[in-house]
Parts: sequence; structure tokens; C-alpha cells
Amino acid sequence: MTRTQAIEAALTVIDDLLDQYRYELGYEGHNGYFHNRASAEIRKELNTELAALALPADPAPGWVLVPEEPTRKMLRAMVQSREGPAVYRNVSNGALEVCEQEARDDYCAALSARPTPQEPTT
Repeated sequence: MTRTQAIEAALTVIDDLLDQYRYELGYEGHNGYFHNRASAEIRKELNTELAALALPADPAPGWVLVPEEPTRKMLRAMVQSREGPAVYRNVSNGALEVCEQEARDDYCAALSARPTPQEPTT
């Protein structure tokens, strides 16, 4: 989910809650004034809070955000890609630790050599 999609999903939930509270508080006959005003205020506050969190912007087309350190799931996928899908059933724990450390080292090396979005990727 991109940052923009996350914000829109949060705002949809907020709008739904405002509808619920408007109904519960008896603001049904005010032509949506309560909802529109409260929704605009909440949207403004939410955007301010999100900006303060310094969430990363959506990546440029063709780019993805990845963690600085690989997750356990990522390491397993890299090891299985190299050694085959049965590796975790057929190899000792010590050998698997070596394979996962090699995968971690390769991941970190790839990240350290990553281009900036302005550089060509070929």
C-alpha cells in the first residue's frame, strides 16, 4: 500500500465514523454541515500529523521501498531461490544459518550499491 493509499484509507474510516457520530448525536437535519466541517478539520489535522511523521513519499514508478535489513521471510525466500524449495527440510540448521548470512550479506551489498532515482538503472 502506498502512502497515498494509506491516507485515503484512513480518511475513509474517519468519514464513516463521522457519519456514525452525526447520526448518534442527532445532526441528521443539518445537510451534512457537521460532517463536512468536521471532516475537513480532521483531514487537515491528519495531513499535518502525517507530515510530521516524515513518512516516505510514494516511490517513483519502477521503484519500491524495502527495509534496510532483510526480514526473516526475505532471507528464507533468497535461500530457497538459490538452494531450492526443499532446503529448509533437507539441510542442517548450521548450514542454513550460513546460507541466511550469505543472503543477508548479498542483500546489504545490493542496497549499498543502489542507484539514486535520478541515475539510470541499466
